Amino acid sequence: MQIGASNIQSIPLVNEIEMLGNLELDFLELYVGRSETTLDQVERERERIADMLALKGLEVVGHVTNYPAQEWNYRVDLLTGCLDLFAELGAKLATIHPRVEEIEVAPLQKKVDNMMALQETLDVCLNRAEEHGMMLCFENTSEPVEDLVRLFNNLPGLGLTLDVGHANLNTEENKSLAILDSLGSRLRHVHCHDNRGGIGQTSDLHLPIGAGDIAFEPIFGKLRSVGYDDRMSLEILTDDRKMDLDFSRGIIQEMWKKSAPFD
Repeated sequence: MQIGASNIQSIPLVNEIEMLGNLELDFLELYVGRSETTLDQVERERERIADMLALKGLEVVGHVTNYPAQEWNYRVDLLTGCLDLFAELGAKLATIHPRVEEIEVAPLQKKVDNMMALQETLDVCLNRAEEHGMMLCFENTSEPVEDLVRLFNNLPGLGLTLDVGHANLNTEENKSLAILDSLGSRLRHVHCHDNRGGIGQTSDLHLPIGAGDIAFEPIFGKLRSVGYDDRMSLEILTDDRKMDLDFSRGIIQEMWKKSAPFD
């Protein structure tokens, strides 16, 4: 198991690489798209960033900034440009997802229609990722599992990034196990963070592991059951993030050692 972390887009990327490298994490999940990490800005600093990543011993995986589902078809150049950048930095995997949770209040059929409207854009991104020899993954937010399954059935080349925290939103119980039951064979990446459940983006707290109410042990057991033992990215967005990242890594490593596969 490799454990890494994402950067915060409002903080200069070189500062984030310095902090994550000092924690001796395995990789950086590079968010690009807004604030201090716009695509143009990271492109301008690409050589310096590549040198810092090498110096700190950090591999890189990519993550394109999310936008509302209705905007995706207008942002194809941004999405493919980010994939080009990730490839230049040596990434073999990248995650993208829309803010599907922004339409949670809409009727179910509208949510399904918005999910399916993404397919043309996803096809373009899949082709670009394939050109780079990169695995492209789609991240769950808080949509129903059946919506995800329908999308993945229509896009056989798409990998899954399981976000354990997002699976705890807009639901009475965490959907991670149900997602893995349906799409475990497509799993390529995992995001870990905690929350206390709830509805919508305001409940997506990105807390340290153990600070919310998510039961990670059975989820880790299920990950082992589907044969997953690869990258796990910490998405901790707290004020004391360096301490909380280090703390969360320790908890995850201990829970992972104790976890056992189950049916």
